[in-house]
Amino acid sequence: MDLWKINDTSEQVATTTPGAQGQGKHKRSPQRPTERTMGSLVRVWLQLDYIPTYCVLLAASRIFRRCYLIDALGIPGANQTNHQPGLTLQHTINQRTQQLLTEQAPITLHSFLLTGSESKRKTPQSSAAPEKKPSTAHTDEIIHAPWLTVAPEILHTIEQSPAIFLLNPLTPRLFTHDDLQALFQRTVPSEYGLLLFHKQIEQCLQIAHKRPEQATALTALLRSDRWKGLDPSKAKEINGFVTLFAKAIQRHFPWSPQQISLTMQNGPASVAPLPMTLIFATRRPDSLLSMNDALCRYQRSIVQASFRGVLSEEWFIEQEQKRQTSALQQLAQQLQQQGKLRKIRRWPELRQYSLLHAFGQFTQAEYDNCMQQLIAQKQVNCLWHQLPQYQRQQQPTTEQQPQPKQESRVPGNEDTLIWDVSGRDRRRAR
Repeated sequence: MDLWKINDTSEQVATTTPGAQGQGKHKRSPQRPTERTMGSLVRVWLQLDYIPTYCVLLAASRIFRRCYLIDALGIPGANQTNHQPGLTLQHTINQRTQQLLTEQAPITLHSFLLTGSESKRKTPQSSAAPEKKPSTAHTDEIIHAPWLTVAPEILHTIEQSPAIFLLNPLTPRLFTHDDLQALFQRTVPSEYGLLLFHKQIEQCLQIAHKRPEQATALTALLRSDRWKGLDPSKAKEINGFVTLFAKAIQRHFPWSPQQISLTMQNGPASVAPLPMTLIFATRRPDSLLSMNDALCRYQRSIVQASFRGVLSEEWFIEQEQKRQTSALQQLAQQLQQQGKLRKIRRWPELRQYSLLHAFGQFTQAEYDNCMQQLIAQKQVNCLWHQLPQYQRQQQPTTEQQPQPKQESRVPGNEDTLIWDVSGRDRRRAR
């Protein structure tokens, strides 16, 4: 899957042409990736991998039958007269909706696409006409306005429905913390993707150091003036700003928002981080797992793509496989150490604890496989939840049930992990 085949094909970051002897020659773009290109990449990646998975999880609950995507990252080139960029993006979302409707538990994905700017030219008739507001009907809509202008109407429209928000809190007008708090107070499932372009962070800080009104606005967003003391070096200043922003919104969520840095291919067998950070915040463990898996698959696909066409391609692939095997072995050791040290008895809790400290490095299936191996190797015992009497009568007894079959199970919330294999911990658990 080539995530770089986005709508704006004229702004490719890198291209590859075959060499005379089969070795790929990578032509680097003389310019850094534009915000337009990076925004399109994030949008396409989420639409392909995360959003469909999240919607399927919502539908499985049998409670929700629709979900909204509020994409306020802006649609460059779309305006009151040129609707093609927005229509192209809307067509892609409609394709995702059709796929979701074919699932065992169907769900409809609706969208509000915000172009990010209003038309500056208004005739007397248009200025007298009432401003177009989001329709309450369940239809997709392209809105020629920035998020802060239409936020109250959209939030009212989707009040009782799950939603995925894609926002840029730095443009076209700096958000305040109250603007974000209105979003975070939603009681229905809500997922937040806040995209911070590093160039915009630099510009925002430069202006804030010169203009008191910008400094006041930035302090209101971060709920702190600690940005004034950030290390002036470029990389540390940007990282410090991202950290301050994540901490400012952390109190609204049960765990820390994740700082996601996507990578791109910048040469043969070489990748580099894009100059942007996606802050992902959620209150749902299943959504956290879905985003973790989506990020892990994306990063690995970029690494694999960087090997294609290079000299000794097989060697690079073999080295990457060895690296992943070694990383999984270390993960199993870390899980055992964390479980013993923190005495975590529920596998979903331990998995989430480890995942939050290594977000996007391993998939949920790899975490589960590591725990299954620890159980099979007797590094940890699992006290499996006993079924009710009427269900046990329909199940084979422990003696009749092969042991490997039990060890192939993944512990759930009702199963207890016993880290003291000597048996003392087992007696206390009972």
